[in-house]
Amino acid sequence: MDHFDIVHAADPRFRGGTASALRTEIVAAHRWGLKSALLPYHGMKERPCYGFAPRVQAAVAALDFPMLSYDAQATCEILLAHHPFVFQNLPLQRPRLQPRKVVAVLHHPPLDGRHHPQYDTEKLIAALEASYCAPVFLAPVGPIVRQQLLEIGVSAERIVRHDFLNIVDETEWPARTRPAPVDQVVIGRHSRKDPLKWPDDATDCQAAYPVADNITIRILGEAYLPQGMEWPRNMYVQEFTETGVADFLAGLDFYVYFHSSRWVEAFGLAIAEAMASGLVVILPPRFRQLFGDGAVYAHPDEVMSVIDRFRAQPDDYRRQSLAARRIVHTHYAIKSYGKRMQELAEDIGARLPYPLRLKSVDTPPPAVTTQAKMPAGPARTRVLMVASNGIGLGHVTRLMAIAKHLPDWIEPVFLTLSLATSIVRKAGYSADYIPSFGKSGVTESSWNDVFALELLAALDATGAQGVVFDSNHPFPGLMTVLNKRTDLSWVWVRRGLWQPHHKLDPGIEKSFDLVLEPGEMARDHDHGPTAQLRGALRVGPVLLVEPGEALDREAAAAALDLDPKRCNVAVQLGSRQNMDFAQLRAQIANSLLQQDVSAIEIVNPLAKKDDGMGLPQRQIYPLARYGSAIDLLITTAGYNGFHESVYGGIPTLFVPNEAPEMDHQHVRAHFAAVSGLAACIRNSDAPRLDATLGPCLTADFRAQVKAAAGDLPYESGGRQAAVAIAEQLASVRTNRPLGLALARSG
Repeated sequence: MDHFDIVHAADPRFRGGTASALRTEIVAAHRWGLKSALLPYHGMKERPCYGFAPRVQAAVAALDFPMLSYDAQATCEILLAHHPFVFQNLPLQRPRLQPRKVVAVLHHPPLDGRHHPQYDTEKLIAALEASYCAPVFLAPVGPIVRQQLLEIGVSAERIVRHDFLNIVDETEWPARTRPAPVDQVVIGRHSRKDPLKWPDDATDCQAAYPVADNITIRILGEAYLPQGMEWPRNMYVQEFTETGVADFLAGLDFYVYFHSSRWVEAFGLAIAEAMASGLVVILPPRFRQLFGDGAVYAHPDEVMSVIDRFRAQPDDYRRQSLAARRIVHTHYAIKSYGKRMQELAEDIGARLPYPLRLKSVDTPPPAVTTQAKMPAGPARTRVLMVASNGIGLGHVTRLMAIAKHLPDWIEPVFLTLSLATSIVRKAGYSADYIPSFGKSGVTESSWNDVFALELLAALDATGAQGVVFDSNHPFPGLMTVLNKRTDLSWVWVRRGLWQPHHKLDPGIEKSFDLVLEPGEMARDHDHGPTAQLRGALRVGPVLLVEPGEALDREAAAAALDLDPKRCNVAVQLGSRQNMDFAQLRAQIANSLLQQDVSAIEIVNPLAKKDDGMGLPQRQIYPLARYGSAIDLLITTAGYNGFHESVYGGIPTLFVPNEAPEMDHQHVRAHFAAVSGLAACIRNSDAPRLDATLGPCLTADFRAQVKAAAGDLPYESGGRQAAVAIAEQLASVRTNRPLGLALARSG
């Protein structure tokens, strides 16, 4: 049985200061040589939730930091339970980890600015004691939290003697090289999206962030201005990114942070990051007990005079900049971690290796681009992959693209409304078929009732712990089961680029634990109803055949019975169940038969039976696996075929399916054409086919497409989606009260 010095029990989905604190704890434990691990929880109440914070993922992956599942049998000296919101409820699954001591790290104060309770410390302690059968202590991250604990009557014996102060990784925040401001001044701030992080009084906000010709205000994240306040003409807002904070801070002269009277900052990690960057920081006086002479303290109406004073005295500005860095280096840097952990161990009677020694202090921080680590999981876990029918093979194909990346401990079982069930079985997966409403001959209401019974039976039979559903719309039968089986993880895979006239209830995504949106190459041109929704976790392109996975030309040509030395053209116009391509097909066949090419028609397994288009037929799936043998592909611009063709460098003439119920294929195809990645022709342009087809058969077109495809960055959305699903299934679930988290009968 593994034994760890420290295990961090935390919800890595949190953003903002909590995520930054967790990431730095992971890095610090590694640098100080403590044997540590992460036990992920799902404690966020919001639905849908995000995946793990990218900077936390990066640290775990880069350091190969162990991740435990809820049934991992292990022991540890200290369990650090991060953030009280995560541990208010009993877990759905009891963790098998056995800690000697449990410390609840209070990253949030128990009271807000108006003394309203934020969480119940007694429930917190009771839930942790029940989960781990070990003594539980409370660790405030700053003096304000400690003071509030005593105010609400928490026993001093329950609180650790030393504050568990947040720390920053100084290697992430290089010393500023920007000269002291003289004329023009840039002030700014960064914080997660929360109105309470901003002043609620317009006069205070206008004074703290003044409108002046010599001042520019830059905000990273979101600006929530009080009601009635006009937008300052000198204020500019940048969308928050995980990788750009240090660069953003390097472009500021002053960091000005004021918040709502209803908000109490437990620590202020964003402030510490600004100080570590050497910024002159202007704060309300209440922060003095934390940051001492590392910041300048003022009321909002004094901000402008503070700025003017430092502008007039550049030497004072430089001294204050150094003082900010000195405070962080002395009290809040990773070099302070060893002392802090030894103090904690002494406070609670735990045993850590002594003396702790810092192995390295200058190690570069883990890059956010590091590929996320696949979490370890419990014993064999099944997940039900539910695909709606659709017009083609898109839903089933995407689910198989995700399934192939799932870790060994997750077994995907398919339940599909698509006639392509045999394709899933041939790929080696267990699959069952339920006829869709359109093929059942019953009323829609009756079909949904029966589907709900079938889905419940499938869940009971398989013992699945989660459902991954790929469809445009969650239909009533599925929602009935979702509301009954609240003990499961529910994931909705929903591609974007809907047509603008399509309808979607934006609130329906809140019924799911996770919404995954496969990467869309034309996303910047998406004006459908999903484009502005922020609940989805956007991943890379979800492709069954990814770049580099296709057969070589010789093998692909042999499989298609083509001569690899000739110019080979393949035509695949989808299932044609909702779009009449008859005229265009005939025109294509006639044109190709007059060219010196080998032309074949690829028959979709779901296509209508007909006499073909006069070309030899091949029935293969997936087509992209054989793309290296094809010198021109003529096909529709559905999500899967489009992205597999473009990323695979297959020279393609796209024919968008423009049926009103389809995704916006014309946008996708036209985007590729103007980007030099493909060519495009509409079904209505059949009489003008030759003018478009001719250039597509040239060597220049093939070379252009392959060169453009070779320059495309690619990250596997299938793997990213599989990681997010595994993160859900491996997490200890406390996001709902136990009575609402259990499966319901009846």
